[in-house]
Amino acid sequence: MIIRRNRTCMKRHDPATYPSRGRRRWRRWVVGGMIVAAVVFHATILRWLARTLIVDDTRRTVDDVLVLDRGDCFDRAAELYHAGLASRLHFIERPAKRLESLGVVPSWGSLCNAELKRRRVSPRAITAIPGIADVNDTWQMARCTRAWLKDHPDDTVRVLCGRFSSGGIRYVMSKTLAVDDLDRVVFCGVPNLRYDESNWWQSRAGCREIVAALFDQAYFRLHGEDSAVLIQPFDPDAFERGLKLTLAP
Repeated sequence: MIIRRNRTCMKRHDPATYPSRGRRRWRRWVVGGMIVAAVVFHATILRWLARTLIVDDTRRTVDDVLVLDRGDCFDRAAELYHAGLASRLHFIERPAKRLESLGVVPSWGSLCNAELKRRRVSPRAITAIPGIADVNDTWQMARCTRAWLKDHPDDTVRVLCGRFSSGGIRYVMSKTLAVDDLDRVVFCGVPNLRYDESNWWQSRAGCREIVAALFDQAYFRLHGEDSAVLIQPFDPDAFERGLKLTLAP
């Protein structure tokens, strides 16, 4: 009994065990410090995280405005138009979805026209850029923008999009457009009136948008450019005929 106790005491005081104990103690201090820093500086860290997603260049004056998103982007486009900072406002045509073809919800083109006219923008200043395939995809929007820039070699354009998605759109455009064409594009991340990079974590919608923007950027960088896949427009008559055949006894 005495010998076993002496061996235990010798093992506890063995100098060979000191480094491992020191490393464990050091790891605890590091983890604890990181937790304290995250608690104390969480607002600063979250603001920095949001700013890494944002591109907002308002220093240059451009000829045209391209609206890629709804909501506050319409307000910003109308402000630029009435301030004389843009003479033409554009949107990219999108293929009609099922509910749009059935007339349940307005199409993207009719929505853009209605929202801009409601903000006292002249109909002559609103132009639809022809869409290709599924332009709900960011890569397809970039291809449409590339085609428009090719047809208008002397024009510059300001792209209005969601604030947190602006960085991802800027990355896709940089991979799709030529260097000279990219120099003619200015990106403007329009802030949401309910939240921005200073308080997004206090809003459920802001958290969802940040998470979606982070996943989108990661997908753009890891997956690369999507191939242009042509989709067939929705035909309500064909859908109704197929539904009757399915439900027929």
